[in-house]
Amino acid sequence: MALSAATTAGNPLSSFWEKVLSRKLTNLLEKWDGSFDTQDDARLVRKSMLRECAGDDIQPDIWAQFLKDLLYQDDPASYPFEVIDRILKIPSDAAPEDLSADGYTAPGFNIAPPTNGNVCHYMRLDRFIERTTGMPLGGDRTVEIYANEIRSGRVTENTLEGRFLGTGHFPVWVTDDSLSHETASDVVRNRLALRSLHSPGHRLIELKYDAALLVNGIRAPTVLDAWRGGSRQSWIFTKRKQGEINGPAWGYTIDLDTCHIGAPEAVHAPLRVSKEASRNIKLRVLEPTSSSPPELSLFGLLESTYI
Repeated sequence: MALSAATTAGNPLSSFWEKVLSRKLTNLLEKWDGSFDTQDDARLVRKSMLRECAGDDIQPDIWAQFLKDLLYQDDPASYPFEVIDRILKIPSDAAPEDLSADGYTAPGFNIAPPTNGNVCHYMRLDRFIERTTGMPLGGDRTVEIYANEIRSGRVTENTLEGRFLGTGHFPVWVTDDSLSHETASDVVRNRLALRSLHSPGHRLIELKYDAALLVNGIRAPTVLDAWRGGSRQSWIFTKRKQGEINGPAWGYTIDLDTCHIGAPEAVHAPLRVSKEASRNIKLRVLEPTSSSPPELSLFGLLESTYI
């Protein structure tokens, strides 16, 4: 849908555009906007962007700057995914704790933590091992040994001391502790749409900690957070629960298994784990996945009432 066909229908992108950007860029916007109506993965990216314009989660000046950066690129309509990824590329010399290095790290507004204060971050166990040991893995056997070491208490949260929770300027995705009773990686993967667990045998590790440890707080998830790993791959968009329309709020995943509302989610900036903080992080290893993620239709998602 090009801008010219949408301006009279209350298009969120055009409404936001008219408020914060100059009219001389209208032709560029129309060309770029129309380029996202050619294939399903592009249409989903565009739909996510429209939702961001219509919501209250992202800081308007950061969002406006992103749109300006997008349109000042050379012919952005010809390669829209590449343009987005180039804008969001993290400077190689940026310190993880320096949120001003690129301006697009965790750009959402602060939101309230869960009632009990605890948040949970889930990641693949093999990647956790690589980041905490700084060494390449020796295979599945190494992962299994490490999992047993965590279960037995011989490897504890102390291994995180002095390291970063998070990678570079990538946002750290968290949920509440509603999945803490789940033991199967398959279930948590589907509820959180963790498509990186793409093969049977992958394990998840749960890191549970008090949100009070986060100096910059937890923030509403935005499309800029979702696109950090590549805009073309980010086809499951985090969203608000239906009915939550006022003010910044937690997002919700789309469950890979049911295509309905999944688990709540938010983001925070990378955290350097101090000795005190390490004592407040609890580790739990889940059972390995028994299957690959369900195959979902992009077209079906686009037509879904849940996004």
